[in-house]
Amino acid sequence: MELFSASAAYAYIYHKGDLYYFLKRQLLWLGPGFIFLWLASRFNYQKYQIISRFLPLFIIILLCAVFIPGIGKPTRGVHRLIGLGPITFTPSEFTKLGLIIYLAFSLVRKKEKMQSYISGSLPYFITLGVISVLVMIEPDLGSALIIAVLAFILLYAGGARISHLVYTVILALIPLSFSIFKMGYQKIRILGFLRPELDPQGMGFHPRHLKISIGSGGLWGLGPGQGKEKLFYLPAPHTDSIFAVIGEELGFIGTSIIIALFFVVALRG
Repeated sequence: MELFSASAAYAYIYHKGDLYYFLKRQLLWLGPGFIFLWLASRFNYQKYQIISRFLPLFIIILLCAVFIPGIGKPTRGVHRLIGLGPITFTPSEFTKLGLIIYLAFSLVRKKEKMQSYISGSLPYFITLGVISVLVMIEPDLGSALIIAVLAFILLYAGGARISHLVYTVILALIPLSFSIFKMGYQKIRILGFLRPELDPQGMGFHPRHLKISIGSGGLWGLGPGQGKEKLFYLPAPHTDSIFAVIGEELGFIGTSIIIALFFVVALRG
């Protein structure tokens, strides 16, 4: 319901007046998605161990492939997609899952070495560094930070010393800070988020309208389909900003239910 509400105007303008374009695409993949979910639930996850050691190399190849003409699909100067015929996917999303599988099995095998920096943590930090840099130059700073946080949580759970993690974070902050201020768009996005009032029609436009959208919903929301901010005020209302659309139309109650459902998924594992 909210996907249709958030995407209808965008679909009408950019997909030849087809209001249901994105809804139909979602429903089209619903069946294969359930089939894949069922197959995954029947699969013995211990068998992932066979492929886990090759996952870092596979991830790096995918992240490099986004820059290859004919394979990568650049959008507005951003290289985040790989296209295989009618199918497109984002390697950085696969990276999150692949890295979790790799670290989970690898850390079990090498747990006794994790107290050592050289033979324990350092190889993982190098692998993580290469992957994070490739994601950052797409550029996708947000995904790079999520990947790093996931990896550090798993490394800590796998026995890495806190001091090793802290030292690595401090060292990583130097190139990260340079990257943020070197790449204009990252600096603009951060300043726009922190101080949207400095440029309300420029870098602060989207953060300001995200706040307006969520704030307009109040407790119960304006009602399904009644939101106004999705009408080309919010960036990508049917994807990146759909939570703001839900906040405007279903209010605090609706967004709280969404967050609670994510907690249920996390607790159920």
